[in-house]
This record gives sequence, structure tokens and C-alpha cells, in this order.
Amino acid sequence: MKNQSTTTPEVDMPVVNVAHGQARLFTPTARQWGSMILLSTAVCAVAILAGTHKIPLGNAAIVLMPVLWAVLMGAVIGVQKVRPMSGQSRAVASVLLNVSIVMFLGALGTQVGPSFAKLSSLGPAILLQEVGHIFGTVIIALPVGVALGMGRTAIGATWAIDRESYLAYALQRFGVKSPVYRGVFSVWLLGSVFGAVFISLLAGLLGGMGIFDPTRLRWRWAWASARDP
Repeated sequence: MKNQSTTTPEVDMPVVNVAHGQARLFTPTARQWGSMILLSTAVCAVAILAGTHKIPLGNAAIVLMPVLWAVLMGAVIGVQKVRPMSGQSRAVASVLLNVSIVMFLGALGTQVGPSFAKLSSLGPAILLQEVGHIFGTVIIALPVGVALGMGRTAIGATWAIDRESYLAYALQRFGVKSPVYRGVFSVWLLGSVFGAVFISLLAGLLGGMGIFDPTRLRWRWAWASARDP
């Protein structure tokens, strides 16, 4: 007769755990899956309940969004020494990150279709934005990153604007421990924490100066200017 085990049942899904530079497969237990799911859900719930806050600064305002609270709480949980996270828990969290990004992109994709028709009204503005992305990241930032000795991390940090879709691709293609993914995630993190604050402040300051007319960004801006100078 086989002995019955009293340990927590394991979920048949091998996960890669990287410790001390060596990768090995292990099968997380149901308790490990459950604890990480509950922890991530609690962080998201607290961030959403904290809500969005605006700090007015003259004509501008600093906008603090829920993603900022989630990133800060995740950073505190990751570096705290009271109850440090094990390597296995971090490996499970990496898998959950992969799944959550795919779900997020799926939800984001459902909003692309209804908004696709609005691209025609943007005209050259959206084209100039993409040119700026390529020029600023690939042509300027990539050589600087290579010159600083960042190696493949520079590729991940400068191949695009490094938003959620690029984060998902790097995670699937290169893995969570790869230099390319570290570069993508670093830029995404800086953009989420500091970029949103900077852009909200810059947009408020420039908009309050009254020197820019957003209607001139339409594709018919030249024609409108000729009729109504």
C-alpha cells in the first residue's frame, strides 16, 4: 500500500527558478500559487482603492495614478527583510506576470477596434510621434547605451518606447532573467513612476502658456489656416 503524503498537493506546472546563476525546474505547490495570487491581488486592490491624486502646481499638476502605488508597494515587498521572498516565490511571480500581461493586452486589444477610426483624424501627428520614437531611442539612445557598456540591456531599453506590449514580447522571447528583458522592464518602470509625473507636469505647463493650438495637429491644419488665418 502506498503511503499517503500529508504535504500540500503540487500543481503540475514546472517553473524555472534561477538561483546563484543556475537555472533549475521545480513544481510549485498549490500553497505557493495561492499565496502569490492573493498577494498580487491585494496589491492591485490597495492601489485601485488609493485612486488617482492630483497635486496642482500653478497651471500644471502632478498626477499620481494607481500604477504608481502598485509599483511602489511591489518594490517594498521585494526588498523588505522582515519576511523576504524566496527564489521559488519569485519564479511563481514571474509566471503570473506573464499571464497577467497577456490578459492585459487582450483587454487592451478590445479597445483598439472602436478607436481605430480616430487615427484618421490625427493626421501627421501620429506619424511624427513614431518618427520621434525611432529617432530618440534607436538613433540617439542606443549608441549612448552601448558606449556606456550596457551591452544587450541597451537593446531592450532602446528598441522602442517599452510599454506593456514590448514587456510581454521580451518576457516571452528572452525570459525574465535576460539582459534584454531587464532593459525593457527598467525603462517601463521609469516611465510608469517618473514618466507619467513628468508628462503630466510638462503638458500642464505648456498648455497653460497659450502658445500651442491643439487644433493645428489635425491633418487639415494647413487648409484650416488658409481659410481662417
